[in-house]
Amino acid sequence: MGQSFAEIVRSMRERMMLSQEELAARCAPSVSTVRGLEAGRVGRPRPATVRQLAAVLNLSGADRDRLLAAARGEPSGPPLPA
Repeated sequence: MGQSFAEIVRSMRERMMLSQEELAARCAPSVSTVRGLEAGRVGRPRPATVRQLAAVLNLSGADRDRLLAAARGEPSGPPLPA
């Protein structure tokens, strides 16, 4: 089973060595929104939010596709490496 959107955002943020506050400061979502996304309390994030997260996290290719699929509720593939 693939990772959830929340797990992917958290994993990618940690890979970039950003705190939730730093991630929020670099894109439109507030810190509470970033926390909600990572905790899975936000059902389906807005497409603009997902695009901003992908840009701030410097995602391209397969990582970006994985994040977009998970945001749509689609299978995201195997867990990302740490």
